[in-house]
Amino acid sequence: MGIKNEGEKIGEPKLDEYEELTIKETLTSVGKTYLADTNIAGTLTVGLITFDELENSIGSLSGPLKLQANALQQIEFEGGKIEMDTNGDLHIKEGVIYGNESMRNAIVVPVGVAKFKVQSAKFKITVQNSKCEETVVDGEEATQNCELNWKEPPVSVTATPSWNTTVWVTDLTKEGFVVHFGTPPTESQKLYWVAIW
Repeated sequence: MGIKNEGEKIGEPKLDEYEELTIKETLTSVGKTYLADTNIAGTLTVGLITFDELENSIGSLSGPLKLQANALQQIEFEGGKIEMDTNGDLHIKEGVIYGNESMRNAIVVPVGVAKFKVQSAKFKITVQNSKCEETVVDGEEATQNCELNWKEPPVSVTATPSWNTTVWVTDLTKEGFVVHFGTPPTESQKLYWVAIW
């Protein structure tokens, strides 16, 4: 370990400059500390924010974790492929948006069905690899229970049928919605829907 003595003045503590220093127990700094090119192995806690190298995570112990809290500059992800500007607009330059069956789905509409109800299931769905139960048909009406888990109703639901018909949505609540068809299908068809909040 190389030590450079900077000298000392009367009444002042001696200041030393270390080229290399190893501390095996605990180092406590109660004043300002300036670090350059610092490597930390393990967890770093800054106030109530924790950086965990094993989990590759940044966590807040108090309140939400804020990025660009003053909205002075945009935020970039994955080398600029995704950007959020200071207005809150999200720009996705590459890739696609994936959803799940609680906000979009493709459902099978049986023959002769003029009214299809998609509603929130009261119990957890047990169908393998699906969040929806089998469709129940009663005459011209059909019902399908799904794990929607909506906290509030969406602003809109866009419904696209796979056959030539008019379509409209009613009874839009946090529990689900109803899709009507002007012309029921003459053979099994599909309905694609997307909910937007």
